[in-house]
Parts: sequence; structure tokens; C-alpha cells
Amino acid sequence: MKWDKIISEEPNDHWWFLNSKDKIVLDLGCGKFYSSISTAEWFVNNGATMVTGVDLSNIGYEADNFIMKIKNIESTDDLDFLLRLTTPQIIKCDIEGAEIHFDKIDELPYTEQIAIEYHSEFLKELVERKVMEWGFTNKKLYQIFDEDINRIGVIFAWK
Repeated sequence: MKWDKIISEEPNDHWWFLNSKDKIVLDLGCGKFYSSISTAEWFVNNGATMVTGVDLSNIGYEADNFIMKIKNIESTDDLDFLLRLTTPQIIKCDIEGAEIHFDKIDELPYTEQIAIEYHSEFLKELVERKVMEWGFTNKKLYQIFDEDINRIGVIFAWK
């Protein structure tokens, strides 16, 4: 299988395939993490109508169409609450370990694009299974740096 490679933590390099123009975004892991701007700021700069961000740290970014939730996704209930609250058209998840909480989410009725960074072979398989169950018809894998793509990478799916 052929895949593209992510070569930087900069949002333009790491999440370039997400088209947020005129979209509602749920950004799980919205901080800077070795980049010059946060992914939340990047989504806003790329035309998102609303971004809800979740991160353990206060990223120090403010905009009229950005809401910051300073916390982590610690359970399926946390994730389910945010999904119902925000009705996202795009979900970006880059919180190590939070991928597991997607397992009990039965549907994503509003979501058109989803990108989840996985951090183990088990979580990769879980996310691949879930995007099929949710009815995403297209899927692409992205290798992160020179990491083993079965251990760490990004699954991007869209309808």
C-alpha cells in the first residue's frame, strides 16, 4: 500500500488535507506541539466558521469563532458530549490515547471529514474499522516521519 508522509508538526504540513473552509471543526489536541501556530489558529486562518478546541494547556489564542475547552478526553462520555454539543463537520484528533474513545461512538451524522492520529497497531485497526462503520467511503493513511505506519500515523477519511 502506498501512503504519503507527514514531515513536520506544522499544521500546514501535518493537516494540509483537511478542508476547513466554511466548516465547523472539533479540534481534539488543538495546541501548538512543536509548531509555530496552534491547529485551532490554523483552522480559523483557513476559513473554519467555528472551531471548538480541546487541549490540556491554554494555547493563548483568541478569535470570535474559536472556543477553547481546557481538558482532555478521558471517556467516551466526554467525547460523545463534545460531538453532540458541536455537531462537527470536521474532526481532528491528535490526543494520544483519546482514539480509544471513538470505539463506542455509533454514528457521526454531521461529520464529512475525520483525521485521527493513532498511536498503536490496535488503535489503527480500531479507527479503520470505525470509519467504515460510520459510512466514510474514502480513506487514506499518512506516515508520520519515518515511524512504522502500523504503530503511528494518521487515518484521514471523508464522505
